[in-house]
Amino acid sequence: MNLMLFLRGEIAFYWIWWLCFIAVGFCLARYLGLLGLFASIVLISFLIVGIEVHSVFQDMHEHPEWGRDADFVFWFGVLCRIVIFNMFVLPASIVGLKLRARRRVTHDTKVA
Repeated sequence: MNLMLFLRGEIAFYWIWWLCFIAVGFCLARYLGLLGLFASIVLISFLIVGIEVHSVFQDMHEHPEWGRDADFVFWFGVLCRIVIFNMFVLPASIVGLKLRARRRVTHDTKVA
């Protein structure tokens, strides 16, 4: 029961970011190819770190009585989120790579 509440809260907090991450992964892979795929992984990782660090430090500043801090457990959680988010964005990036290859093939046949 608590896991379901946790997942619902995560989806509610990150829903707009999911759309951005999928768009970044797809567009970079579509227009930059394999280099864009790796660039999207790095960019999404930096965005996740920025979101999480901002969130925790804002909570630390506003509510010092909660005792939140950026310790090892926090960074482990951030690393897990990076892996999970990039794992779910990877199919959109692969679709972008496939569409890039398909566009290149149809473009080459029209020219020839």
